[in-house]
Amino acid sequence: MNLDKRQKKILRVSLKLFYEKGYAETTVRDIADKLKIHAPALYANLESKDDILVWICDKIAERFHYVMNTCNESGLEGEEKFRLFIKTHIEQVLSNMMEWEISWNYWKIADKKTSGKYAEILHTYYLFIKETCYNVIPEEQFGPHFHKDTAIFTLVQIINHVPKWAIKVEGNYETACIANEIADRFLYGYNK
Repeated sequence: MNLDKRQKKILRVSLKLFYEKGYAETTVRDIADKLKIHAPALYANLESKDDILVWICDKIAERFHYVMNTCNESGLEGEEKFRLFIKTHIEQVLSNMMEWEISWNYWKIADKKTSGKYAEILHTYYLFIKETCYNVIPEEQFGPHFHKDTAIFTLVQIINHVPKWAIKVEGNYETACIANEIADRFLYGYNK
């Protein structure tokens, strides 16, 4: 995604407003006021507020591709690739939590504007996750009433929401420790 300097500034300001007020509650006037410009001047850089959401979702799509490329190019397989996936995904979530949360809450708006682009990206990422995880999670790990797909969905929810539940150590998240703890629970339950 190539944004010019002005668009990057609009994105930074909008991101903060969307996170604090919500996407629907943030107006173009709110964004313009924060930028100290008149609202019509924003339209030189975008068609609508939805364009900003597309920029945010494009950044998240880049992060998905980064995770997939990092894992696929690592040469790792099985449990090592599974652990790398969890760690890399968590690092991407933590690298810009506002961006991540906004895209998860509002990606359907951006998807509609881009004719299904993000649904396709999410599907590709889910297939990557499934392929990475499916063979390493033991068949009966979660009991007869908890399918592996449910386990994968649960895993994705856990790693997407690390900032909401993980404990910081001296102001930082211990990414490797968090990733290993999650991987251990999915691979070995609480027996390890």
